[in-house]
Amino acid sequence: MKQQYIDEIEKIIDEEIEIYSNIEQSVIDKREILVKAKVEELKKIDTKLIEQATDLEKVLLKRRRTSKDLGCNNITLKDLIEKTKDINKVQSKRFEDKQARLKKIVENIRKINEINTALVKHSLIIVEKSIKAIMNVAAPETASYGMDGKATKKINPNVIISSIEKEA
Repeated sequence: MKQQYIDEIEKIIDEEIEIYSNIEQSVIDKREILVKAKVEELKKIDTKLIEQATDLEKVLLKRRRTSKDLGCNNITLKDLIEKTKDINKVQSKRFEDKQARLKKIVENIRKINEINTALVKHSLIIVEKSIKAIMNVAAPETASYGMDGKATKKINPNVIISSIEKEA
């Protein structure tokens, strides 16, 4: 294994960690924006997240290219730890630390995204209920007459109650 390629991959992994850390902070910021319902800031943070995802794709592509130079399709941190364990224990330990840090960051991003999704779903439910309440208040009450000539009142579009049934 060529040491220069391993060193290059280590630098690339450091770039990945930095980008993932930035994404983590962005999803934390997004949660706060969702809670405060700041639409303009939400658009900005979503744009920022898209840019960060694009940056991450570029770094991952660079990692794949360097992996090919090492003779692998896409070398993983686990592979790097194993391959450097006997050659360079210090570097192997750094890869272990990077692997643990990446796992922690990615798990945190996943958890925060779940919270953000729940916040969005909850907001949609509240908006839907608010619209229904407004529509019920704003809808004019109209009288209809059944076949017997008695007034009927619509409570629900699917249910019609006759005034005769009310009196009984």
